[in-house]
Amino acid sequence: MLVEESQLNDYLVDYLFHYKNDSWNSSSKQFMFSDPYSILYDAINAESKSEGLEKLKYYLEDKWYQGHNDTGWHDSHESKHNTYNGYWSFESGAIAKILKLDDSALKDTPYYPYDMVHYKEK
Repeated sequence: MLVEESQLNDYLVDYLFHYKNDSWNSSSKQFMFSDPYSILYDAINAESKSEGLEKLKYYLEDKWYQGHNDTGWHDSHESKHNTYNGYWSFESGAIAKILKLDDSALKDTPYYPYDMVHYKEK
C-alpha cells in the first residue's frame, strides 16, 4: 500500500511485486537508484538462464557493494561499535528464485543469500 500511495516508479520494485500479484502495474522501465540496480535489468531480461546467471554474478561481484557506498551500513564491518550484521543482496536471491536459475555457481559469491534462497527445500 505504501508503494502504491507514494506512486513509486521503479523497475525492480514493479518486477518483484508483479511476480506475486499479476495485476500489479509493471510498466516502469526506470530505476529510482540506477547505481547499482540498473544492471539487474540485463539479468532479468537475459536471453538465456545462463546469461541471466552471468549478469547476476557480475552484479554481485562488481556492482552491489560498491553501489551502496553512500549508505549508512557501508563498511560497517570496520566499525569499532560492533554494528556489522552481514551484507546480503536479497533482491539477487529473489531474482534467482523467480527466474528459476541454477544458482549453485553463486553459492560462495559474496552477498548472495544462498541459504535463504534454499530454505526449506526438499
